This record gives sequence, structure tokens and C-alpha cells, in this order.
Amino acid sequence: MREEILKKCELLIENRDKMKEVFSWDGGMLWLASGAMYTTKGRKVDTERLQHCKNLIKEQTGVFSNFRGNVRSAVASMIALSDTPEQMLADGLVVHKLLKKDLHDSAFL
Repeated sequence: MREEILKKCELLIENRDKMKEVFSWDGGMLWLASGAMYTTKGRKVDTERLQHCKNLIKEQTGVFSNFRGNVRSAVASMIALSDTPEQMLADGLVVHKLLKKDLHDSAFL
């Protein structure tokens, strides 16, 4: 059991460090949270795929989009973990648009 926990901790540190490579301007807690998404799935961060998803967000959203703010690394991580990141982002943008009709638009939405 202890060895399994140690392996997960090492994977988390490795994933956090790879998040730093792709999202160098984000803060330490965001690197850790995004890296934890991969760790809970037992996967290592694929920096090329993550960079692709980061670029997808940039291409599919406007300059002032909340998807480009503090949640960018988390959203990129979530869609990168998906089998179809393009579709997952498109679906997320549709849901976000629907929610904005009834709720106050913010990064927390």
C-alpha cells in the first residue's frame, strides 16, 4: 500500500512539472490541480497533446473568454484526457453559452 502511494506521489510531481512546461505563466496550485487530473487517471501528461488542446482553446474562444483565464490549464487538461478533445471543447462551449443565459457570466461558471 505504501509503495502504491509513493508511486502516485511521484507521478503527481512528474505531472505537475510537465504542466509547468506547457503553462509556464500559471501558478503552482493550477499546475498541481491540473497534474492531479492526470494522476487520478493513472496517466502521464502528454505535453504535445496538452499544447494542442491549449491551442484549441485559443482558436475556439474569443480574446476575453473565461476559458482563456485562470481555468485554461484545467480545461485544457480535461479535454486532453478525453478521447475526442475537439468535441469535448465544442460541447463545453455550447453548455457554457446556455448557462450564461440564466446565470451571471464569470470564470466560475
